Amino acid sequence: MTTERLIQMVIAYSLCIGISSFQSISRSFLSRSNNQHPNLLSAAMEPPGDNTDWIKNAMGNTDDPEEEEKKENIMLQPGISGFAVDPSRGFVVVISGDEVGSSEQKKQRATYAVITTEDTERVSSAEALCLVQLAGRIDVGAAVFPPDSLAKLAAEEFDGTIDEWRPRISLVGVEAVSTTAPSSSSNENDKQSSESDADNSDGTGNAAMKASSPDRDEKIISGAPKLVEAVTKLPGLGKVTLDSVIDAMRLHADDGGNFDRGSFSELLDTLRKGLVMVDDSKVNFVLTVFDKESASLKKMPAPTFQAIALALRYQVSVVVTDDCLSSSGFDAADIRDEFPAFRPIRELFEDAKLMDGFIPSMFFKEKGPENDDKV
Repeated sequence: MTTERLIQMVIAYSLCIGISSFQSISRSFLSRSNNQHPNLLSAAMEPPGDNTDWIKNAMGNTDDPEEEEKKENIMLQPGISGFAVDPSRGFVVVISGDEVGSSEQKKQRATYAVITTEDTERVSSAEALCLVQLAGRIDVGAAVFPPDSLAKLAAEEFDGTIDEWRPRISLVGVEAVSTTAPSSSSNENDKQSSESDADNSDGTGNAAMKASSPDRDEKIISGAPKLVEAVTKLPGLGKVTLDSVIDAMRLHADDGGNFDRGSFSELLDTLRKGLVMVDDSKVNFVLTVFDKESASLKKMPAPTFQAIALALRYQVSVVVTDDCLSSSGFDAADIRDEFPAFRPIRELFEDAKLMDGFIPSMFFKEKGPENDDKV
């Protein structure tokens, strides 16, 4: 596949994920919070900067007795409670435990996990936009979260291929555990994973580069600048460098330095993982899946984004363990103090229903939408 064809694939990818609809989601994500925090939305729509005064303004007057009474009554939906954009942590998912205590003194604990550190002022990354869509029951099978994501995780954790695992596996549970807790996957699986990593690494923990040739290297290096220009226009990849693109191309290109759809998707995935920064969340996720062939339950770890996305896709509850809530949790009543730009998942679902009714109604209009018609 030529470099020109590769650029065409990037453009097609951009169209598939729906850039314009993503911009609407980004604006909609903060709009409901704006009702309670008047300065939040306008500041979030301004060009990025170091000014964080909007957060202070969004906090409101915490000495207001009525606000304190409302704060005491806040209860979050157990499991996936919602999402937030935070200037220091990025785009996070807020997860909560069940309510405990008497009817008059109910308490609830919550914690968070970082999805991506890129979204510090607005929802813009492919991962964040995908989760906001999934929260509204909109699943477009985006490149960042393809339909066979669960089978891919199973193929990486156990023996077999994606095609083999796709018909035989189903998700039955997602558990959030403390990072200090031992892994829930079996010792045998851990051993197999370690041996596989050793066989496929370059000694530094990174995937080993494919054997190359002068012609292959020359084709990769000559095509890399155009590819950088193209992929930096994709959500979540604006910060990739020429060197990182060259390394990813060397890792995924075939013997002739070319790409097909599968290897190109793997290249984009490698670039995204290379941009992931270390976060301060203290949560790991473990999936419980049912294997139809062996009629047994299996456990496997999953990255935060994949775990939350899979739970939303298959409508599976996320169980938050006590050790997770005690080690890194906070009172649910403090959610607006912890994350001023927090959106409950039920609000995102209601927003999606509005959009669902808006689009068909606009299809038969004789003219374009007026400003008052736009969401």
